[in-house]
This record gives sequence, structure tokens and C-alpha cells, in this order.
Amino acid sequence: MNKHALLPIAKDGFTYESMREMTLIEIIDEIKLATRGLLEVRSIYNRARLTSAERDMMKKCRKRVRTRLAKRNIRNLKQEQDFTEIRKLMKERDDLVTEKNSLIQEVTTLKSTY
Repeated sequence: MNKHALLPIAKDGFTYESMREMTLIEIIDEIKLATRGLLEVRSIYNRARLTSAERDMMKKCRKRVRTRLAKRNIRNLKQEQDFTEIRKLMKERDDLVTEKNSLIQEVTTLKSTY
């Protein structure tokens, strides 16, 4: 049995075993494709045989990916907080409108009785 048949296949068809022969640029391209999750980035990084200079560049790429993901998470959290605040304000507005309508109804009732 072919040993490559047991290895997981990356999205573009490369096996992780074949990545060991890839150049740094090809590996960085793979990392760019894997920005959806740091686990994919780590697995590519761990399976590739790199020189120390290449390893340093990979660390910088991972840091950029981590920063980008953190910024996206903060942005999503802020949007959710904004939506929560908007929902709260809309509820307050609805309560005030309801109170105003009930006061108008009371005034109308009082006018009609006197």
C-alpha cells in the first residue's frame, strides 16, 4: 500500500508529505489559504522542513493571521454589542410610545367626561 494514501489531503490536493518538498513561497501560499484556522497553519508549519530563517518568516505569518483573526473577533463582538444596545433603545422607545398613547387615551377620556 502506498504510504501517501494514508496521509490527509489538503484542499488543493497536496498531501502533507508532498509539502516537505515545497518551497517557502508555496508554503506561505498554503498558509494564506489556511487563514480560516490556526490549527491548519500549525499543521503546515510543523510538517514542513524549514531553515531557521524560513521558520522565523512562518512565525511572522502566523502572528499576522492571529492578529487578523483577533481583530475580526473584536469587530464581531462590537457589532453584537451595538445590536444589543440598539435592541434595548428600541424597546425603550416602544415603551415610551405605549405610555404616550395611554396618556393620550386618558386625556381623551377625561375631556369627554367633563
